[in-house]
Amino acid sequence: MKTTLLLLAVSALTLSAQSCPGGGGSTGCGSCTDREVLYPGSVATRMGPVTVVPEGIGVHINGVLEDEDSPEVTVSFSVEDSSFVSVGLTDMAGEPLILITDGFYDPGNYRATFSAGELEPGIYILRVDALGGYAFATIYLFR
Repeated sequence: MKTTLLLLAVSALTLSAQSCPGGGGSTGCGSCTDREVLYPGSVATRMGPVTVVPEGIGVHINGVLEDEDSPEVTVSFSVEDSSFVSVGLTDMAGEPLILITDGFYDPGNYRATFSAGELEPGIYILRVDALGGYAFATIYLFR
């Protein structure tokens, strides 16, 4: 837990304004990845490493993208075989907070969007259940 809190503190420090020739944003210009300005009501996210259980099943979390002008967060995920997929966000104790999407998905890459406007800044767990296993990653949410 101390390591996670330290990562959150270090990540929070990187949200300071900086000059970015490519315009900033979560995907950045290649030389930097932090935004120049956080608009009122917007959120910033960072994602930790992805773990897949059991290892090698065909479910992946590809990343998270935030909208610079709103509290909307988009989760990018993929499945390698047709499957029922459930994507959700929990608190660190594992309590479900938001069911982002659930349904039957064919093989491919997908995006699902949710509003993080009601969430407090902090650490959350993003989980994608599919193909008899799951993938999860920690999400750091900033304002």
